[in-house]
Amino acid sequence: MKNNKFDLTNLSDIFSLDDIRDITITALAISKADFNQNFCRAPALKKVRAETSVVNHGHSSRGKGNSGRQWLTPNADALVTEWYRSRNPAWLYAHPDYFWEGLACSWETSASFVAFNLVKELKYPRYGRHTSMDPRSLTWKVFDWGAGVGLTTLLLAKAMPLSEIFYVQTPCSKEFLFFQEALKRSGLTNITILSSESELPSLDMVVGIEIVEHFQKPMQALMPILNHVKVGGLFAHSSYWQSEVNMPTLGHFLEYDFEKHGIKSVKKNMSVYHAFRKCMADAAWEFTDRDPWQHKPRFYKRLK
Repeated sequence: MKNNKFDLTNLSDIFSLDDIRDITITALAISKADFNQNFCRAPALKKVRAETSVVNHGHSSRGKGNSGRQWLTPNADALVTEWYRSRNPAWLYAHPDYFWEGLACSWETSASFVAFNLVKELKYPRYGRHTSMDPRSLTWKVFDWGAGVGLTTLLLAKAMPLSEIFYVQTPCSKEFLFFQEALKRSGLTNITILSSESELPSLDMVVGIEIVEHFQKPMQALMPILNHVKVGGLFAHSSYWQSEVNMPTLGHFLEYDFEKHGIKSVKKNMSVYHAFRKCMADAAWEFTDRDPWQHKPRFYKRLK
């Protein structure tokens, strides 16, 4: 089947940047100037050779060379020093300024790129390895775990109109305020908000975009979520484990505990990635050969 990205739902089909600004201003009761100060485009960077690149200051200023984000979030930048000192998730995710980090990540990468890739892979499996599944005809139950501001949830709901998409708010209250306003403006009716993950029904798929790496013991956090997925169901996973190696990063760790597979450092090439895959295999989750562009997301299938 010929790949046709134009017949798939993208984030721009739901909201423009002006819409995002208006939603934020309304939800957070701030001014346009406040928004523009806290969420603005980074200046264009000239590509440089890796060995001569210089780390730019600021959480979202594209790190070394041409890596990192294209949006600046000054209030989120200011949290990096304390995060590196304490590595205290409770402090970080409850902090009101963490909202800007979540918005920037979701707007530029999680929704517009990874969630879109997910939908695209279902309908147009790369390399022709799998049977096409039209997202618009699926009647699945899907949990968008760690969705934050919820742009990924909205994209999935728009792209999969017959499916039910579940959302659970994060500790950052501003993210939920944004999502409530965005949901109202979207007009979507196939999203269910739950008070906790314990209320999840039997699921066809869990989506985990840039969330697993926010737990230093990833499997302890992940497995209770995946236990809700039926046999044969999917886990669409994307984690930038090594982000902190390349640029200032909030909420990630330099080492992760993979239980019997050991404590792995993100500074050692691919060690975290391989340990995670082994843990998934131990739990009877098969790594599939679905491989969207830039490997985001990757898919696992529950075997038993």
